[in-house]
Amino acid sequence: MDDVQLSNWYAGHDRRPVEAYRLDDTKLAQALGVEIGTAVWLSDYTLTKTRYAHREIDFQDYKKLPEILAEGFITPANQKRSALVTHVDISGEHYRSWRVCLKATRENEVFVTMFHRSHLKDVRRVYRRAHSRQKLLRDHKSKPVRQIIGRTGAKT
Repeated sequence: MDDVQLSNWYAGHDRRPVEAYRLDDTKLAQALGVEIGTAVWLSDYTLTKTRYAHREIDFQDYKKLPEILAEGFITPANQKRSALVTHVDISGEHYRSWRVCLKATRENEVFVTMFHRSHLKDVRRVYRRAHSRQKLLRDHKSKPVRQIIGRTGAKT
């Protein structure tokens, strides 16, 4: 992701879609029905919608999007050719988690359609449900995170 292009897009100086990531995961690409290497785009519509509905998302969150998409666990989303990526960052003083929905178009373009922060309690619920129903398309890449979100009966 180009930081300059992202900052211009975020500031509203450039309304063209910004490439956020290149799909490098086979299971995610299969869930979306596209090829590996397909670009994931951030559109002006997504920015407007996110700014309106999720004011907690700021520029630093957008900069973290490649890490979120590369490391988070993946579950199927509600719509056809869409997937939900959930990531937990345990590197700071407080855990932070995000949920990102990706959707493929008929033209095989992939867009971020939802981007927001999530509570650890919700992340655990989604993770355990997907794991028990065998709907987990990709597990979280970090073993400590897998242990944190896989705990049962843990208080948040």
